[in-house]
Amino acid sequence: MNSIRNYMVSALLLCIAYYSSAQKAEGKSTQAGLTANFGVNMISPGLIKKFDKDGLNSNIGIGLIINTSFKGAPNLGLSTGIEFDFDGAKFQTKDSIFYDYFSNEILTNANSGDKEGTFYLQSRNQKTIYATVPLMMIFRTQYIGDFRYFGKFGLRNSFLLQNLVNDEGVEVLGLNQFIAGVENLKYENPGEVFIYKGSVGISGGAEWKFIESTSLVAEFGYYYGFTPLYSDRKDVNKTLYEINSVGEKVYLSNKATQNQFVFKLSLLF
Repeated sequence: MNSIRNYMVSALLLCIAYYSSAQKAEGKSTQAGLTANFGVNMISPGLIKKFDKDGLNSNIGIGLIINTSFKGAPNLGLSTGIEFDFDGAKFQTKDSIFYDYFSNEILTNANSGDKEGTFYLQSRNQKTIYATVPLMMIFRTQYIGDFRYFGKFGLRNSFLLQNLVNDEGVEVLGLNQFIAGVENLKYENPGEVFIYKGSVGISGGAEWKFIESTSLVAEFGYYYGFTPLYSDRKDVNKTLYEINSVGEKVYLSNKATQNQFVFKLSLLF
């Protein structure tokens, strides 16, 4: 009898401790921690149809995440932070597109007179780095055991830090002189990519409280890009061009938007 009573008391104490632990976790108005993103970028080319997407592209991101609850509404709050996104975008040209370059910099129309060479572009793998600040409303359930579930809705605001391109094509040496199968790697193309990339999205996931003050969070979301990837610059600042029937350069800019599927893992404290 005593053993059964001791077992019941121990079980009751464990339940009380568990309930208290859950209450402490639920009572935290702010959680912060580390996050890692793994995504797929889907490029939608613009109406000029000079370029076409070349398969799916990847996104990898790391950063800090902060979730905070509104006073008086513990299940409703704001999710933000800062993330560094390493994006990829692949294109193939559908027409004869050229650019001039000096060293490893792609030249604009205005400074094309300083060119070291001319390149006939056939495919491009663009590598960009963004600093992203998400601003998402978060709706969370109460804990069910060690788990609670959530949904988010809001914006991802990305600001360009670096843009490099890896190009494949033909080196133009002169009239009827060229070298095929050339790669221009890590070329700078300043001003081509629009400095701000905005997207609106929705996501959902689960939070697992595996230690009293520490949680592992898995999240999956879709984000629709509503800003252009590329700047619509004046002709003097454009880098890409075609050659018309009378041998004149006609400058153009790439046009595209980007949507994303993103899987996120976060460790919150």
